[in-house]
Amino acid sequence: MHARTLASVPTPNTCHTRSFLAGRYGPLARCLAALALWLMLPDTRAQDVIVGPVAWASLVDPPDVLPTTKDKLEIPFPAELKAMTTPTYAIIEGILDAKGKRLSWNVRSPLDLLERTVGDASRQWRFTPAQREGKAVISSIRLAVLFNPANAAPAAPDRPARLLDAAYLNRLAPKDTPKETSIADEVIMADVTINEAGQATAITQAPAELTRPLLATARRWRFEPARENGQPVPSILRVPFVVVTHSRDGSDGKKRTPPRVLTQSEPVYPLLMRASGLRGEVNVAFEVDIEGRVRNCHVTRSLNPSFDDAAIEAVRRWRFEPGLADGVPTTTRMQVPVIFQIEGEREGGDGPLRITRKVDPMSLPEGYRYDTAPRPVHTVLPVYPYAALRDDESGQAEVQIVISPEGKVVFAQVVSATKPEFGFALKASLEHFVFEPALLAGTPTRASLRFSQSFERFGRQQIVNSEDMWMLRMEKKHPEQILRLSELDGPLKPIARRPVEFPRGTEARAGKAMIEFLIDQEGRVRLPRVVSASEEPFGYAAVQSVSKWLFEVPLQAGRPVVVRASLPLDFKLQ
Repeated sequence: MHARTLASVPTPNTCHTRSFLAGRYGPLARCLAALALWLMLPDTRAQDVIVGPVAWASLVDPPDVLPTTKDKLEIPFPAELKAMTTPTYAIIEGILDAKGKRLSWNVRSPLDLLERTVGDASRQWRFTPAQREGKAVISSIRLAVLFNPANAAPAAPDRPARLLDAAYLNRLAPKDTPKETSIADEVIMADVTINEAGQATAITQAPAELTRPLLATARRWRFEPARENGQPVPSILRVPFVVVTHSRDGSDGKKRTPPRVLTQSEPVYPLLMRASGLRGEVNVAFEVDIEGRVRNCHVTRSLNPSFDDAAIEAVRRWRFEPGLADGVPTTTRMQVPVIFQIEGEREGGDGPLRITRKVDPMSLPEGYRYDTAPRPVHTVLPVYPYAALRDDESGQAEVQIVISPEGKVVFAQVVSATKPEFGFALKASLEHFVFEPALLAGTPTRASLRFSQSFERFGRQQIVNSEDMWMLRMEKKHPEQILRLSELDGPLKPIARRPVEFPRGTEARAGKAMIEFLIDQEGRVRLPRVVSASEEPFGYAAVQSVSKWLFEVPLQAGRPVVVRASLPLDFKLQ
């Protein structure tokens, strides 16, 4: 059960029906007459319950076959709600095992009464299991149950908007919330503006700090627009939102069992790195989903990016028994180091960039002096700007950064660049760097460094590889071989996504970027480029992050193909 703050259900309006009994028997007779007329109205005036279809709980990567129900999904309309005048709902979320058996079943609603009613009825339902690649698998499902009032009857020519689907708002607890603090669900009443197409366009009468997230949630809902004389019209509908607050550290008081490895393939030392004999260590973060699959891999720390792809490829092939929370399969976040080393060869590694302007650190301004220099422990290569690569233009850039006592890059500024885009590209890559911080008398302190980078097709550092060049030739000479997303057998599914970094050194608190890229026959992003951006740094920050994303192989008629994709990204400074 979840705590609620919703007001009581509204009562019906006073009766005003005229009748010959009115003068003789007064208000009681008038109401009795009105009641008699109401009882004779057709069923279109009755409240109705809509039980939505079984849906995948996640927004991505559904199984090939969703669970299906063995029973007719019915929920009784509670008699206590007959007089309600606004819509309401209940959201069911459950996890089913590979036999369709219910492992967990959770119901949330603005009203405790509906939580109990829907919970009691739905726990009797039976399901067939989900299937992926012909095999029954554990699944996470969602159903919405919608309760519309009598005045929103489907066939009525004049009625308010009808609710057809709903979701609750998830948010993180405030940063100063003590760990393991449980925050009860909250119900917020708000007015939703709905256009004649049934889309939510605005939120009013809600707390200011929740207006934007509530609107984002309402846009996931579905409505039938209001009608006047049988025609759809814009309207405002007052509805309840359930706000669910999650702890920032994932602690929720549940007894947790970590995933257990079933298969774990060894990483393959990259062929192009064998001549160097360098040792590589790459920290890879990922999720183990409820099916035991590895999802959303990304590198969190790597001194030499030449090992990154091999590390991601190794971890992707691992398989687990899923982690458990109170005995129920749950998605678990994990992080592991992947080590690359040739037996008998020297250890060590080199970062991708060159530090310039080496000076006596004790001659620097106070606050930036150190006796032990910062050491990079995670680096990335910059992305060669697409237009310059296409036109065979080379150049150089130099960027100055400030490193915090925590080892994070907190400021980055282009000092010089032969073309502006080279400076933006280098700056975007440095913002992903992580350092062991500088020390002064054994205490972490700030430091400022300058890095330079040469942008050349075949330079000392392999910014552009042969696969990129092959893709560039295809784009120039055989663009017809690059498909559109609509021509694929199914939607693209991301399986590894590096988080997007907010660009440093900009005064903006938010920004937007639209980027375009190719996805090759192995699902790797190639040749990302900026299409538009509210400011240049946002475009290059987006390109830098997405350059290492990985997708499931794009297929047409079952064969791997190259596809062109575009992606809008929003930035907001937290």
